[in-house]
Amino acid sequence: MAKGFKVWTDFGVRRNDMGKTIKKNIRGMGSLSQSAKQLSGVFGGVFGANIATMGLMRIGSEIRDITQDFIDLDHTVTAAGARFGKAFYRGTEGAKELSEAVRDVAATTEFKPAQVALGLKEYAKAGLSAAGSMRLLAGTAKLATNAEIEFQEAASVSLDALDAFNLRSKDAAVTEANLGRVNDTLTKVVNSAKLDFEDFAETLKFAGPVAEATGAKLEDMAVLTGLVAKAGIRGSLAGTTLKNTYLGLAAPVGKGAKMLKKLNIEISNNDGTMRDTLDVLLDFKEATADMGQAQRLAAINAVFGKRAI
Repeated sequence: MAKGFKVWTDFGVRRNDMGKTIKKNIRGMGSLSQSAKQLSGVFGGVFGANIATMGLMRIGSEIRDITQDFIDLDHTVTAAGARFGKAFYRGTEGAKELSEAVRDVAATTEFKPAQVALGLKEYAKAGLSAAGSMRLLAGTAKLATNAEIEFQEAASVSLDALDAFNLRSKDAAVTEANLGRVNDTLTKVVNSAKLDFEDFAETLKFAGPVAEATGAKLEDMAVLTGLVAKAGIRGSLAGTTLKNTYLGLAAPVGKGAKMLKKLNIEISNNDGTMRDTLDVLLDFKEATADMGQAQRLAAINAVFGKRAI
């Protein structure tokens, strides 16, 4: 790439300054243009002229791409900064910090700065602090890389999980720590399970709020999601299955309550809180291990319903 190729990504720089920089870079293309002419002379004729033309077209395309990336980055970080407050408006030291945080993550990942900035914007829209959002970018990049998804999608789904399990706090530090925990959990589940990230997001939509209402942790739901995925149950179907499972254990009635009593399975702790769902399911598995297939299916149906079988 030409020595003159350089685009400022300091958000304290005004757009007209960016224009001056681009013009300077174009002037720096002179050496490349001369090289193209030399190639034309070496190869001669139409072939040489085509090589020169292709080289110049590529240079022009790169300039357009760099310019567009700069514009996208500037627009997105400026929008995020506006939500973070006056200390992060364009031209402030805060804006420079946002820019540097975005560029640092982009420099060590496959994501462009403008893509990382979209994640920053998601966190700003969700009401997170600027400092916390900047610290979360590296974890979000790891999640996006492992799940093979866009940076913005990783940030959006992790925020959905945060809210589904009521992990927001009035204490910004606690919320930040919880979101870091969410990112780590989602990264583990997509790494260890036969599961696409989009499928997990769909399962979360259906099962997350119900799981949280019964006292289940995000980590428990993530494990169960991975387990049912291995059985070929994914997406909304997995969400409905897990939702029925949680409901069946949270408030058993009729045949379900009688079956649990018959199997001597406790669903509550001594303090009245619900036991860990995985522990209850393991008890259920053990209690029905010696049953015949038909009898075992009948027990599952009584507690969890036909869809969960």
